[in-house]
Amino acid sequence: MKKIIKALAHSFHWVTESNRLKHIQYGFYAGLCGTIFAAIGAGLAAEYKDKQYSNVFDWLDVTATVVGGMFGQAVQLLLMLGMYKIFK
Repeated sequence: MKKIIKALAHSFHWVTESNRLKHIQYGFYAGLCGTIFAAIGAGLAAEYKDKQYSNVFDWLDVTATVVGGMFGQAVQLLLMLGMYKIFK
């Protein structure tokens, strides 16, 4: 069991680098309030801003934002289905 947990933790080590947890968090908010396209736009805009400040455009940050947006979109869908069943 410890080997499995260690292997899973090693495969997701990229999440703990940089500020990717914030990217996931704000991508979640964008997906929850908007759509997955809002999360994609937010991730690309954040990385464009980083590039303007002489930093590197990091596709893993964009990926983290989109992953958070997918979770937010899933929660939004579940909320909408729940409201549909309540008010039906």
